[in-house]
Amino acid sequence: MNISLRALSLAIMAIALLPACKKKCYQKVSVQFINASMHSPYLSYYLQGSKRADFVGYTLNSNSHTADLLPGEPLVIEIKDGTGNVIAGGSYTNWKPNWHYTFVMYDDYATRKTTLLADSVSWPETGKFKVRFIHLSTEAGRVDCLMNTDTIAQDRTYYGTDSTRALGGTITLNAGTYSFLLKNHLTGQNLFSVSGIGIQDNRVLDVYAVGTFSDSIGTPLQFGWSAR
Repeated sequence: MNISLRALSLAIMAIALLPACKKKCYQKVSVQFINASMHSPYLSYYLQGSKRADFVGYTLNSNSHTADLLPGEPLVIEIKDGTGNVIAGGSYTNWKPNWHYTFVMYDDYATRKTTLLADSVSWPETGKFKVRFIHLSTEAGRVDCLMNTDTIAQDRTYYGTDSTRALGGTITLNAGTYSFLLKNHLTGQNLFSVSGIGIQDNRVLDVYAVGTFSDSIGTPLQFGWSAR
C-alpha cells in the first residue's frame, strides 16, 4: 500500500513538472538583418515564420529580434520581396543559446550573396559602446577604417573576396561624437568620410563600407551602420 501511494505521488509530481521542464528548455537567440545589397528593393524579414520587419531597403537594417528555440530546433530566417517570394534566408541548426546573429545580404541584388555572422560579445560598460567593421564594398579594395583617431579595422578586404579578412575585431570606445574615415590601406588615400555622428553608450555597433566608385549616383561608396 505504501509502495503504491509512493509511486502514485511520484507520478503526479512528474506530470506536474512536465510543463515547467518544457518551458525551461526554450533558449533565446537574437537575430538582426542588414541589407547591404546594392539596387535592392524594400524587403521583409521573417524569423521563425513570423514577420519582424518591413521596408528594409539598401543600407537599412532591422532591429534585433529574439526567437525562443528548443534544442535541435532550426533557426529559420527568410527574406521576402514585395510579392512574398523568399529571395534569401536559411535554416540553421548550429546556433548557440544567448548568442547574437546578424544575417547580411550584400553584393548587387541581382547577384546577391548572404552570410550569417555570429557573436557572443559581452555588453559594454556604462559610458562605453562596442563596434566592429565589415567590408562589404565591391570596389573599395584593401581598406582601413578610423573613428576619430581610433583605428577600428586595418587592411580589410571585400567580404565576397575573402571573408576571413573582411571583419575587424570588436573595439570598445567611449560614447561621444565621431567622424568616420575609410582609407585605402596601400596608398593612404581617403576614400570616404562622414562626421558628427553621435553614439550613445550601451550599444553594440556594426559599421560597414558599401557601394562603388563606378556608380557614384545610384550606389556611391558610403558607410552603413546598425546598432543593437
